[in-house]
Amino acid sequence: MLQNFFVSSIRFFQKHKVFTFLNILGLGTGMAACILILQYVAYEKSYDHYNEKIDRIYRVRYDYIKNGEVQFECAAATPAVGPAMKKDFPEIEEFARLFPTSAIFEYEGITFKEEKVHIADPAVFKIFTLNIIKGNKEKPIDEPFTMALSESTAKKYFGETDPIGKMIRADGEELYKVTAVYEDHPENSHIYMDALASYSTFSTYEWAENMDQSWGWYDFNTYVLVQEGTDIELLQAKIPDFIERHRGEKLRQRNGEVRYIYQPLADIHLFSNLLQESEPPGDGEAVYFLTLIAICILIIAWVNFVNLSTSRSLERAKEVGIRKVIGAFKNQLIRQFMYEALLVNILSLVFAVLVAFLSLSFFQDLTGKPLDLMVFLKSPYFLAFLSIFFIGSLLSGVYPAFFLSSFNPVTVLKGSFGSQARGATLRKGLVIVQFAASVILIAGTILVQRQINFMKNYDLGFEMDQTLILNGAEIVGADSLYLNKYQGFKKRMMDIPGVEGISSSSSIPGREIFWTRGFKWAKADENAEIISYVVGIDHDFLGQYGLELASGRNFSKDFPSDDSAAILNLAAMEKLGFPNQEAAVGEYLKQGDDRYKIVGVLDSYHQMGLDKELYPIVMRLIPDIRSFYSVKLKDWEVSSTLKDIEEEYRSTFPNDPFIFFFLDDYFNRQYVSFVQFGKVFGLFSFLGIVIACLGLFGLSSYSTLQRTREIGIRKVLGASASQIFRLLSWDFLFLIIIGNVIAWPATYFVMTRWLESFPKRTEIGIDLFLISGVIGVLIALITVSYQSTKAGLSNPINALKSE
Repeated sequence: MLQNFFVSSIRFFQKHKVFTFLNILGLGTGMAACILILQYVAYEKSYDHYNEKIDRIYRVRYDYIKNGEVQFECAAATPAVGPAMKKDFPEIEEFARLFPTSAIFEYEGITFKEEKVHIADPAVFKIFTLNIIKGNKEKPIDEPFTMALSESTAKKYFGETDPIGKMIRADGEELYKVTAVYEDHPENSHIYMDALASYSTFSTYEWAENMDQSWGWYDFNTYVLVQEGTDIELLQAKIPDFIERHRGEKLRQRNGEVRYIYQPLADIHLFSNLLQESEPPGDGEAVYFLTLIAICILIIAWVNFVNLSTSRSLERAKEVGIRKVIGAFKNQLIRQFMYEALLVNILSLVFAVLVAFLSLSFFQDLTGKPLDLMVFLKSPYFLAFLSIFFIGSLLSGVYPAFFLSSFNPVTVLKGSFGSQARGATLRKGLVIVQFAASVILIAGTILVQRQINFMKNYDLGFEMDQTLILNGAEIVGADSLYLNKYQGFKKRMMDIPGVEGISSSSSIPGREIFWTRGFKWAKADENAEIISYVVGIDHDFLGQYGLELASGRNFSKDFPSDDSAAILNLAAMEKLGFPNQEAAVGEYLKQGDDRYKIVGVLDSYHQMGLDKELYPIVMRLIPDIRSFYSVKLKDWEVSSTLKDIEEEYRSTFPNDPFIFFFLDDYFNRQYVSFVQFGKVFGLFSFLGIVIACLGLFGLSSYSTLQRTREIGIRKVLGASASQIFRLLSWDFLFLIIIGNVIAWPATYFVMTRWLESFPKRTEIGIDLFLISGVIGVLIALITVSYQSTKAGLSNPINALKSE
């Protein structure tokens, strides 16, 4: 029986090559798109799953509320939290604090600046899956001034030489003994650990003597490993009492409140966008929307199949009639048509796998992710795809099978089968659904690109064009000598023809500020303190970046007292309680026992991208600050200017590596994930529309074929080619207009939700719906125009000669 079904199906495919080709192309393209999207989704959801104990690992999130207002929500906690939780909660098996830092490592003349260094508790090796391949596996970083390196970091300095026992100098000062080398962890990790230095090193510094009792220094990523079987909700419920025991009285004195929240390790990458994230997080909303696109594309593809299958009802009716007359039962015909549908779906799946495999490299470049087919195959999304495939194959075959097998053989063979309209209502409904989905994809693509362009072109309140950033000098000997050395360097830099200006600062636009302090207006109540971010700058910083003052003045060398002065941004001014910027100038800030005179208030500027809220910033004059040098370039030959700058830098700071980047590239890296999302969204929206057009082309072809005699008669009676074109196009055009009306509210609902994640965002205007609707109509008209024009220009004699 199966062999008979197979032979019959192959014969049908050979007889109707175009019909079969359109079905396999449409279904296969839809499945390939779905496979690629689910690969991306599986990769994004796979972050940190290399950790064998991932289900028991949590990060401690730290929120601070003052006077009922949230001051910050931070990924890093304070150094006292981990030890206290381990002591108070038997559910916690281990804790590890990771203090992120950067350092210049040097070994026998080989020098690099390492950005992913963490000063970590020894338990980091018990919590995370970091396989030690060389050295001390039991206690690699228990002793002060010991360090474990990742395999790739060790090779940079030692090549194939055994690094164990070797000494690496950090920042030109301390020597660290390499005690272990561990395997590089995968890229799909929310935190990169290239080097782990011993936490006990802190104990050797006088300033860190009581650090483990500090509840205010929140720069420590704190992870806990809970016991097996721990109910995390019950553990979370113990936190209020924990806070009361350790901080209750002091918090009440300051009218403050804190929250410690256990974040599952598996959720951090996609669903955590806090201050001081270790790496730029992913976007759970984007993954959600791409999953919806995958489903939409598959629905469009299967709708095509159902439409094309039922549209051939007139042709298949005669076949059904003959089969029934010679003894075929209805259930046999159903199985035959179901077998055909399954065979088309299997062939489409083979085509889809081939397309997905061949386009994987292109898709990796598009997403910027090292997508791995094995990650997808091992993920639950692979099983989900197979389930969707079998369910979709079944459902897409059920209706055509029951529909085609239900014809009355007597009616069909008498030639009175007038069911050209049979199933037409369903087909029209499916076309409406199909193009409603297509219009949603078109509108979504336009809106995503608008938001990306909005972010890129928005006035950020500062100038970043032609700005070169140099990493500041760190290995300069005694601090007292630095300022004279820097001033000489600055003067010689200004003599370079292509350099317009240079300034130094502790941070730059686009870089998250980690320096925070509690400030209050000196005249305000003691509980009016706010947490503000601090940027140390020199006299030239504001002018260099074109930052405008709303009130007051810049720091000036004419005012020696400016060493104890401050400039606020508008967000800080408002949070500190000043009625306006003029009222703030001349007043004093208190920070502990220190007082700072407010000499200016800045107009709003965006320290970070538009996906982040504006936060309070206090700028202080620190002439010897040296984290970054901002070099303003003239419209000059950049390569020769850069060469001159490098020579001057290496001459002045010979022990520091020359590291540079351009500010616009650096700032816009915040938007890379959005740009990639826009490209992926646009690509698969395009594929969804192409698949819809394939189905529409097939339907228009068959509809024209069914109406061949009608068209011939109309032409004989005087109908023009344009009238025939309008006749054939209107049926589809009407359905597409209905699809637009359905798509518009759905688009508004879905895309409004996406835009809500942006503090600054573009508007959803009526033009979005009109443009997407017009594009949808034009695409449909172009798709059906070939068949309509061909029919309009055909010779009516050919259509009526057999009558």
